[in-house]
Amino acid sequence: MSNLQKPEYEKSGLIAGFFVIAALIISFLLGSIPGLVTTIVGVGGIIVLTGTIWFAAGYILGGPVFQYFFIKRRHESRLRQYHLLTYESDYFLVEPSFPKSLRWRFAQTFSVFVLFASTIAYMFPLAGQRSPIDETIPFVYAGLTALLVAMPLVTLLWLFEDSGLRNHRKDNNTIIKVGTLFEQVLFGGGAASAFLRLITSLNAPPAEVVGWALAIFVLFPPICFVLTLMHHELSQLELINRVLSVASTNSFPRRDIHLDNRHD
Repeated sequence: MSNLQKPEYEKSGLIAGFFVIAALIISFLLGSIPGLVTTIVGVGGIIVLTGTIWFAAGYILGGPVFQYFFIKRRHESRLRQYHLLTYESDYFLVEPSFPKSLRWRFAQTFSVFVLFASTIAYMFPLAGQRSPIDETIPFVYAGLTALLVAMPLVTLLWLFEDSGLRNHRKDNNTIIKVGTLFEQVLFGGGAASAFLRLITSLNAPPAEVVGWALAIFVLFPPICFVLTLMHHELSQLELINRVLSVASTNSFPRRDIHLDNRHD
């Protein structure tokens, strides 16, 4: 257990509230009462289901994954056998902390959505002549599936990072956060390039393509933002304490050093 307090992201809460109110107003203006009800049920269902899966992933897998990969580390011998791991390293805990801002983590959530949605829609078109309308269904379904399947793995990285887990590479004597390389590869322009590739493949007038792209960036960032905020404010503290309990039981090493975990 730790003395870490439940995070409160007041500005993020206001932004999330604005997104929710704006979405409800737009739904009412476009579809009257039926449109408003459909939005509440659909978007609300997506957020509740996805948030539950994120929490369940951390609750069920957080401790076992921490123990297997960072305490027992039995997988490393196999990685070295195939020359996939070429350096020695140590893992340890520093003081747990929450990020100061959720902007970077929101960007990660939306990047996962866009990367998977764009890649699947590009690889498996519904029709020979690509159009924004035809690509909407595979894009949305793939993006939502990514939030349900791929994002729980990313939230595990957030969990270990916030728990204070760090990696000391002995070859270059550097200390990094767990998952840093993964995040750089996944979010270092991969989502943007995948979306651009999909956009340029669409066979439609430029105005229609631009309108479709703008609609994507209006509709789905609020969902990703609310999910990211709710996960940190409602779930993360409990999950961190579970990981720290496993670390304490196994006498996991700690170091009294300060590494900033606050993304401005």
